[in-house]
Amino acid sequence: MAKLPEDVERCDLFRARVRIRRALPVKPEAEVLDGTEVEVSAGWPIEDDETRGGLYAGEWAMILPLGAPVGWIASGDLEFLP
Repeated sequence: MAKLPEDVERCDLFRARVRIRRALPVKPEAEVLDGTEVEVSAGWPIEDDETRGGLYAGEWAMILPLGAPVGWIASGDLEFLP
């Protein structure tokens, strides 16, 4: 699985396929994205205290386009495409 480049900066654009991890229950509105290709932009680094149990700590919040069923998705739930 292709990962997010280490030199990512805010607002960088990427094409990716959503591959949701199943470590915690998945929100139904996010479930519909699983397996789809999306264009995302780098939002912000996720801090340990921002997420459920720190699952996404150290990853990036990737912003989805306006109108998507959720506003952002963790970079670890994405397979980045060339």
